[in-house]
Amino acid sequence: MQELLNSIILVKFTDKAIDQYIEYWSDENNEFLDRMGVNREVFKYPAILKSKIKYMISNNLDISMSPVSYQGTIIGYIQLTDIEKEKSGVMHVSIWNKDHRGKGLGKALYIRGMQHFFKKYSLEEIIFKTPVVNVPANKLKHRLGLHPLSVCQYMNDVLKAPLDAYLYKVNESKLSSIEKYYKGGSYV
Repeated sequence: MQELLNSIILVKFTDKAIDQYIEYWSDENNEFLDRMGVNREVFKYPAILKSKIKYMISNNLDISMSPVSYQGTIIGYIQLTDIEKEKSGVMHVSIWNKDHRGKGLGKALYIRGMQHFFKKYSLEEIIFKTPVVNVPANKLKHRLGLHPLSVCQYMNDVLKAPLDAYLYKVNESKLSSIEKYYKGGSYV
C-alpha cells in the first residue's frame, strides 16, 4: 500500500490538465455529477473557464487545487475550499477516469491531499462535507477510519442547491493515525 501512496504525485496544471478538469465537469453524460446536483451552467463556457484558470496560474494566484498524477497519467485533482487561514478548509477529491476507481487510489489520494494541505496552509483541521448520496466517498472515508460527526447542509459554487452532507473533520494527529493504518499498522 505504501508503494501506491508514493505513486500519487501532485503536479502543476498544464493545458492538458486544465482541459481534463473542464471535460470532467462539463461531460453531459456524467450521471454522477447530476446525482450530486452539479449546476452544468457553471461549465457552459469552457474557453472562459480555461482562461480564468490559466490567468490565476500565470499570476501565481493560489487556486488551492492540484492535478494528481498516477503512473504518469493525470487521474483527478484535489482542492481545498472555504479556507480559514491557519485554521481549516474543506477538501474535495475527484478521480476523473472510471478506470482508476476501485483500485485503492482514492485512499492514497485522500492521504496525499491531506498531507499537502496541512503542510501548505498550516491548518488545524481539514473538513469534508460529503453529500449523503455519495455512498462511495462515504464508504471510503469509513475505510480510512473516519466517521461522520453530523449531517449538515453544504453549498458551493458548482451546486444547484444545498445538499445534505456528512461532516467529517481530520486533525494532524488523526492523519498520522490514518497513515499508520494505511501502512499496515492499526488505528491509534
